[in-house]
Amino acid sequence: MTRSRVFKTLIALVAASLMGLVAVPSQATVTPARTINESTVGMQMFMWNWKSLGNECRTNLGPAGVNWILVMPPQDSISGSAWWTHYQPVSYAIDSNLGTRAEFAAMVAKCNEAGVDVIADAVINHMAAGSYHFPNVPYTNTNFHYFSPEHNCQEDISDYSNVTNVQDCQLGGLVDLATEQPYVRGKIAAYLNDLLTLGVKGFRIDAAKHIPVVDLAAIKSQLTDPNVFIINEVIGGPPEPTTYYDIGALFSFDWSSAMKTAFGSYNGAPDLDVPNSQYNGMGTSNLEVTMVNNHDTERNGGSLTFADGKKYLMAMIYTLTEPFGVPMLYSGYAFSDFNAAPAYKNGYNVCNTGTGVKSSYIDGYMICTDRWTAVQGMIRWHKWVQGEAKVRHYSDKYAYAYGRGTKGFVVFNSASSNQSYAVRTGMKPGTYCDVVSGGKNPIKIVKGKRTCVGLTVTVDAGTRLKAKVAGMTAVAIASYSRR
Repeated sequence: MTRSRVFKTLIALVAASLMGLVAVPSQATVTPARTINESTVGMQMFMWNWKSLGNECRTNLGPAGVNWILVMPPQDSISGSAWWTHYQPVSYAIDSNLGTRAEFAAMVAKCNEAGVDVIADAVINHMAAGSYHFPNVPYTNTNFHYFSPEHNCQEDISDYSNVTNVQDCQLGGLVDLATEQPYVRGKIAAYLNDLLTLGVKGFRIDAAKHIPVVDLAAIKSQLTDPNVFIINEVIGGPPEPTTYYDIGALFSFDWSSAMKTAFGSYNGAPDLDVPNSQYNGMGTSNLEVTMVNNHDTERNGGSLTFADGKKYLMAMIYTLTEPFGVPMLYSGYAFSDFNAAPAYKNGYNVCNTGTGVKSSYIDGYMICTDRWTAVQGMIRWHKWVQGEAKVRHYSDKYAYAYGRGTKGFVVFNSASSNQSYAVRTGMKPGTYCDVVSGGKNPIKIVKGKRTCVGLTVTVDAGTRLKAKVAGMTAVAIASYSRR
C-alpha cells in the first residue's frame, strides 16, 4: 500500500469517527448476554499483546474486579508497526504481531480463570486496502461491493447522509465486503465461531455502521453461542444507531462527549444533572456501553484522555457511580505520534509506574488504569450499589453529591481548589473510609483497630457527610467502608 493510500485511509477513518456524535435512541428489543450487564465493569485493552494480557488478567484485572476486557483484532493483517494495521485484515487466521493462535488461546484461558471474559474486536466490514484478492480466505473481486452489479460503488464514501453510500462504498480505500452474499456471511460466521471455540465471549463489531443490520443478523444467526455479547460501533446516523440494538449493544459516544463537556472545563458533574430527564436521548441502559474514551476518540479530540490528568480520572469515577449504562474503562498507552504502536520489553507491554494520575508519562508505555487506586476502589463501589436508585442531594457551581440508595454516597469537587462540604446523605452516622483514596480495601487493621487507608470521612447524627475534598477529585463512601 502506498504512502498516499495510507494517508488517505487515516484521514477517512478520523473523519468517520468525528461524524454524527449525537443520536436519539429508542427502546431496545433484545437483552445483552448473561454475563455482561450494568453490574459488571469492562476495560478496553488497546494494543496489549496476548502474553501481557494473560499476565495482567491474573495479577491485576481479575483482582481489581474487571469482569470483561475488549482486546485487539486477533486476525492476520497487513505488515507494519502502526496500530491501525490491525484494522486491515488479509485473512481470518488467528495470527498477528500481538501473538500466535496458541498464545491467544492461552491468554483467553488465563483471563477466564481469573474471572475475566474476553471480547474480541472483529473487523468484518472490509479487508485491507489495495487488493480484491485474498487467497487465504479465499475472497475474489466478486465478493466486494466495488464489483457487485447490485451494489456497485467504485468510490470511497462521500455522503454520510446517504445510507446506501455509507454501507456500499469504501471507507478510505478499505475494500468493502459484500456482506449480503451467503458465501461472505458464512466465512465471517466461521471466523467468529472459531474465536468462540477458544473461549471468547463476544465481539466488538468494528465499523458496524457500514454493515446493514439484516446482514449482521444473518451472520449472528449462524453463531454457535446465542448469548454472545456484541457491541456495535455506530457513530451517529444514518443509519439510525438504535436499529443495531437488534444485534447487541452500542458504544455510547454521547456519553464520551458529555464527559469531555462536563469535566473538561472545570464545570464538572453539575452540568450532567438534569432533574427528571438526565438520561433522555441516551438510549437503553443495558444496551449502551458508557465510556470516557477509546482508541479513536483519544486520537481525534472527541474525548478526555490520559493527558487530561485529574479531569480524566473524575470522568471515570463519575461513569462508575451512575446507574446508567454498561461501563467500559480504557487502558491504552502514552503517545505523541498518531500512528505509533506501544513499546515492548522482552516481548511484553510495559506499564507507566504509579497507582494514579501522573504529570507525565513515558511514550509507548501503557496507561494501566486497572492498577490505579481510585479506579479499583470505584469498581468495587459500582458493584456494591448496583440496583440502588440514584438520589440527588446537593449541587452548586462546582460540587455535585448524590447517593445510591443507602449503600453509597459520592461528592465531586470540580473546583481547582480544596473545598469543605457538609452534605446530607441518608447514610448511617459514623466514620467512613473514602474508597477513592483508599482503594478496593479502604480499611486496614492496625494493632487491632480499624483504620482508614485513605481519607477519613464523618457522617454526623443528622446524616451529613463532612469532608474536605481536594480540587478536581471526589470522595466516595459505602456501607462496607464504615469504620
